[in-house]
Amino acid sequence: MTFKEKMLKYGKINDCPIIDMHAHWYKFYGAALPTTSLEDSLKLFEDSNVKKVIISSHLACESPIFGNQASIDIAKQKPDIFRVMFNINPNHPDVIEKDIANWDKYGDIVVGFKALGDYTKIPFDSGAFDTAFEYANEKGCMFLLHTWGKSPYNDSKNVKYVLDKYPNIKVSAGHSIHGEWETSMHFALDYENYYFDIVAIPDEREVIEKWFSEPKVVDKMFFGTDYPWFSYHYYIGAMLDTGLNEESLRKVFYGNAQRVFEWAR
Repeated sequence: MTFKEKMLKYGKINDCPIIDMHAHWYKFYGAALPTTSLEDSLKLFEDSNVKKVIISSHLACESPIFGNQASIDIAKQKPDIFRVMFNINPNHPDVIEKDIANWDKYGDIVVGFKALGDYTKIPFDSGAFDTAFEYANEKGCMFLLHTWGKSPYNDSKNVKYVLDKYPNIKVSAGHSIHGEWETSMHFALDYENYYFDIVAIPDEREVIEKWFSEPKVVDKMFFGTDYPWFSYHYYIGAMLDTGLNEESLRKVFYGNAQRVFEWAR
């Protein structure tokens, strides 16, 4: 059987771990999600051979004062699976300073930051995120940017600001600057520190096939699901149907993350 046939038949392949580089945790009170419990999530992870899940808490968007602690708490329960991104909200600069001050005490549980310009209504290039950007640049760690094309807060212009000013940050563009596909492709080719994930790409047909199938671009692509917003079987299946070969699929599912980040190995 081919790689795709095995995946479709068994739902997973033992030597193909899944690393989810863009996930969430905690309840979201504005929607009914399929599952928010640790027990149910662990079953879903096992079903699809998900070995690492990089999370930021929904609570961090709704209540920044408490939110990042919610991510830490769940990661401490399953440190073999979870890694945490500190959610950054410039409306609460004291919380950013506190999180940075406490970074080292969490060991390898905390691996980066996340910023959501659309949620905070503050552009990445405003200077308001710079305290976190500067620290991440010093660390050389991951910074997941929620991105969306044509947004005044997190479009390609805002992403370029981070790429140009902070070359040591490993920028991961969540949603791949959704809609600005060609720009995202060029960023992947032109910037060593630019990566992107597949979250929300499967909602449009043939985006990966048209814009992101070149080998040098595939090398910059991370698997992500926005879990629990999208399911693993859906996103794994969507990747299998892109026509990418086994080598490329393995890079996306786990290989790229493991190449770039020691904690993902």
